[in-house]
Amino acid sequence: MKFSTLWAAIALAAAMGSSVVGESNDGINAIAKRLNWPVNKSSIRQLKLDGVEGCEIYEAYDKRVLDGASVGVARLKDGSLITGSEANAFSNVFTKCVSPTTPAGTLATLVVSFSRYAGLRVLHDNSLGVARALLRKAGRDFAAPETFINQGERVVRFLALSSDGSALYRVEAHIGTQLSVQAERF
Repeated sequence: MKFSTLWAAIALAAAMGSSVVGESNDGINAIAKRLNWPVNKSSIRQLKLDGVEGCEIYEAYDKRVLDGASVGVARLKDGSLITGSEANAFSNVFTKCVSPTTPAGTLATLVVSFSRYAGLRVLHDNSLGVARALLRKAGRDFAAPETFINQGERVVRFLALSSDGSALYRVEAHIGTQLSVQAERF
């Protein structure tokens, strides 16, 4: 991971209100076990996201994998887990954790955490220099995550940065009877 990208990821985590779950927490043990990772080689942070109901959202990293992508994990009230690597993770999380009032920024974070685009980082604001440079190069302007209704479906549109900071994407997710996500590289 490039130095500037590492700092960008740290700043993003701080801005999102993440916290490291304590080593003695049963939740960290359950998540590490579910991912088949040793607890002492796992970095698991709870994300404080507005509008998430019925579950807690975590971001997990395997410390043994240099530059590895994070895995989204949702822990439901009953203690069961949904991991971003599961086949139906995207639809399960949106069915069980999202309300009609969940804000666009939270929806964008959940989209990348529980879809095939887990390596992307949502741009919640225009503070990252690397993102501003990529936007200028593409002739585009920054746009914060937005949500709107189109033909009865909730649509979430946002910009995201690749994990290495080399590419910028426009992501659009449709949340309706079927869920879909598309990402276009600038």
